[in-house]
Amino acid sequence: MNKILKSLSIIGMVLFVILIYTVLHEGGHAIAVLIQGGSVITFDVNFLFGNPHISYSGVFTDGGRALISIAGILFPVLVWIPVVPIMKNFKNTYVKLILILFSVSVIGSLLPNIFLPIGYYFGFRPQGEDIVSFLDYSGFNPMLVSFLFLFLIVLSIYYTLHVGNLKKLYHDIIQSRELKNLRKLNIKSRFTILMLIIALIIPFLFRTINPQTGVDFSDYDTIVETNLSNLSNDRANIRTFDVVDLLIYDFAYSVQTEEPLEIVLRNLSGEEFLFTNSDRVTIFEGSEDTDSGVFSNFLLEPSTYSVSLSLESTQNEGVIKFGIRSREPTEDDFYYYDIFRSIKNNEFSEDTYIEEGYNLKFMIDDFEDFTNKTEIPLEINSNEIFISVFLVGHAEEFSLSYQDGSKRIDFLENTIATIGLKTKVDRKKGSFYLKANGSENLRLYLYIKENN
Repeated sequence: MNKILKSLSIIGMVLFVILIYTVLHEGGHAIAVLIQGGSVITFDVNFLFGNPHISYSGVFTDGGRALISIAGILFPVLVWIPVVPIMKNFKNTYVKLILILFSVSVIGSLLPNIFLPIGYYFGFRPQGEDIVSFLDYSGFNPMLVSFLFLFLIVLSIYYTLHVGNLKKLYHDIIQSRELKNLRKLNIKSRFTILMLIIALIIPFLFRTINPQTGVDFSDYDTIVETNLSNLSNDRANIRTFDVVDLLIYDFAYSVQTEEPLEIVLRNLSGEEFLFTNSDRVTIFEGSEDTDSGVFSNFLLEPSTYSVSLSLESTQNEGVIKFGIRSREPTEDDFYYYDIFRSIKNNEFSEDTYIEEGYNLKFMIDDFEDFTNKTEIPLEINSNEIFISVFLVGHAEEFSLSYQDGSKRIDFLENTIATIGLKTKVDRKKGSFYLKANGSENLRLYLYIKENN
């Protein structure tokens, strides 16, 4: 029985240290959210059967998001710094062991932040890593960040050895009665303890070596999970939110479903979206599982919006996870906003869209010859082109596609513009196919940039 208790005590200490570090890590993220006026929605520290994380809501700048990302890494260090000088003052051997394990966990947790920025510099950017998110939002030089973390680790080791008097602490533990008793454990007991500790560590290593392939929801301000089996109606509101100023919104989703469903973004004021001729936009429609749905870079004007779910059957078994985040528009965003607004106001002209390398290939304002699907041949001097298309006005029926060889690209499906679409061209020849009916006061502008 004593051997079992000794084994459990070691395992308990390891679990306790992991829990403390996890709470401090996620707590760092949460504090950074709160000091910027955000709200923490969930605080999950279940490291045994889940993936510890927080979800939160609020409007944050890129600098604010960078702070949230780095806070999880640095907050345990800030807590650990005042602990080191008092470690040698504790008499209980188990407490000393816990503090040493805590020191090792804090310093060890900094190690990946040396190598991940180097990988980031060469294009390896695994999702779900705080340091990767920090680099994305901050724009800091990855090699400089790597060097700073190397310096922090060296400084932390020096601090532990000298201020914490680790040599004396280690000597006291080695000479303690408790450790001498632990040494009496037989080989079978020691092997059992080792296997249990390895079993606890492997999941963390696995998550680092095999980063997430789906959406990294930790970067989203608001995260909502909906269990489809709990819905009693075929329609459900996922989230309603107000937009006070012009903002850029990104939406992400993962879907596990057994029946067809639709996720829809609506403008509850009834006004048309800036980028389409409707007050609703379908974000997802189908019955296939996905863990990597992204619907991003949408300019939303001040109004009240809702994200809703439509089901074909209330007997659906599955889960929807939906993320929402926003940011302030950049100068380029305002440029495109002005373009969309000019289309909506019927003020768009051939000189409205000006981007380097793009030339107006054709402008059509008379569609009498296009009541049936009509070919518009295209000859260019490049094997690769960029296409921007703008549609001003309304039509009862409209379709525009590009074809060369067996490839087909459809344009302006549920939107009034396609900007900068890149495509290869087979033998420098292709054709656009246009059809329009009920197209009074309709104008079509098509620009092409050749990649020579």
